[in-house]
Amino acid sequence: MRILIIEDITLVANRIKSLCNIVFNNPECDLAFDLTMAETYISKTFYDLIFLDINVNGSNGFDLLALSRVDSHKTIIITANQDNAVKAFEFEVFDFIHKPISQNRFNRVAQRFLKIHADEISSITIKRGHRHYKISISDIVYCKASGNYSEIFTSDGQCHLFDRPVNHFAEHFDCFFRCHRSYLAKSQSIESMTKLGAGQYRLNLVGGIQIPLSRSVYSSLNASWNFNAKNK
Repeated sequence: MRILIIEDITLVANRIKSLCNIVFNNPECDLAFDLTMAETYISKTFYDLIFLDINVNGSNGFDLLALSRVDSHKTIIITANQDNAVKAFEFEVFDFIHKPISQNRFNRVAQRFLKIHADEISSITIKRGHRHYKISISDIVYCKASGNYSEIFTSDGQCHLFDRPVNHFAEHFDCFFRCHRSYLAKSQSIESMTKLGAGQYRLNLVGGIQIPLSRSVYSSLNASWNFNAKNK
């Protein structure tokens, strides 16, 4: 999950980030301390959620909501002014949190956001040139390490380059596990295992796909999941 926090007071920004780490399980958070910095972030990245302070170094945070790339339904307003909270709903924002920030209030708003947007959060954004595409986690069969990037293989047979290492998937999505030093597989995609001999193994995935499998993971899966291991 990717979150942008727009807040000019460092202490408040860090508190929001700390609360996000708890509720959203350590998401990727970017901090913007003025609207110019926020616009730069937004021009380059799609965010699942934005926390927006209304008074940012004297600028009006509502101006940011006019940007086409900002989804007000995925924006939570942070404000010390009750009147701003009322105005926020004219922009159809998701909700508001009043300063000083109450952890209970933050948790309630965040949990409601998760419940409503759960399906949309379960995706990644792929960049191709100046365009961005969302790929649902449910469509990914396996991932392969490619330096600081990942090669993402989807159920339609396509390969996409993602600008995060494969550890991103293991850390953020429970459905993935490391089957080899360079590969992550999704549990639901596994059909069987194959023992090739000479210490080599293969993991057989849906659609006839085969990827490398380490000896230790082979032993673990064979013992705990009772897979059908085929000898060649």
